Amino acid sequence: QLNASGGNAYSWLPSPTLSNVNIPNPIASPISSTIYYITVTNSSNCSSSDSIKVSVKQLPVFGISPDVSTCKGSTVQLNAAGGNIYSWQPSTGLDISNIAGPVASPLQTTLYTVNITEKTCGDAATLSTLVTVLPLPGVKAASSNNVDCTTPAAQLSASGASVYVWQPSAGLNDSIIAKPLSSPANSTLYTVKGTDVNGCSNYDTVSVLVTHSGDLLVNMPNAFSPNGDGRNDCFGISRYAGFLQRTEFSVYDRFGVRIFHTTNPLNCWDGRYKGKLQDAGGFVYVLKASTFCGEIFKKGIVMLVK
Repeated sequence: QLNASGGNAYSWLPSPTLSNVNIPNPIASPISSTIYYITVTNSSNCSSSDSIKVSVKQLPVFGISPDVSTCKGSTVQLNAAGGNIYSWQPSTGLDISNIAGPVASPLQTTLYTVNITEKTCGDAATLSTLVTVLPLPGVKAASSNNVDCTTPAAQLSASGASVYVWQPSAGLNDSIIAKPLSSPANSTLYTVKGTDVNGCSNYDTVSVLVTHSGDLLVNMPNAFSPNGDGRNDCFGISRYAGFLQRTEFSVYDRFGVRIFHTTNPLNCWDGRYKGKLQDAGGFVYVLKASTFCGEIFKKGIVMLVK
């Protein structure tokens, strides 16, 4: 209801949403925010004008965040909208239960319901969202053996997930596979993070003990086949990379020409010399290296097989 005073005659504009434009107190029913203008005339036929704005609040649109999945032990942000007052049920697993956006950390799959009230128009709604709690993968880590002078490498293995990351990466031939080779210089506790197809992660640890016991031994393969099939394509000492220091590794053909040389134990010979694949046959290799167990000098013959 609008109210004007001070005269004998009244005239309101605009007229479509007023109950009567010629009275001092008409009822206004605007569908959108509107400024009403009033002209008041007294008995002396003198006029004056004023205005008043009626703001229209739109009906609330209530909403809630969609169903979501989360890993056990993780949190998820819930969100509701459209009101002034919020009440979430159950309150278990919520940081605050009377706000629009609580953080949920349920221990099990939970259907959260929120009662929303909009105070100005007095509207209310009850909405729900399902938080599905996914189990963590059962990640397990193991080692084939400890490391010493006789067995300078250990086979690590992880299971229970799809993707793996090992820490520390030092001493490993590959830190993002399920079964890396470990050649640490010192006793090491390895931690593996395993992630499953749902993106949930879990951890396990395994220790590799390093001692100086045993006989110094580096076993080299006696043949390799660089045919590009992904198996035994390269001849080298990468499995001992973490065990060897100050390495020199060379390969010679039957005429004594050095056709491969490296000081990086991760490099290997792919059977080529100056880009050309060598003929099948025997090649001499020489390995010189230092280890915590002593000096290595090893010479032998490897067969290139096609």
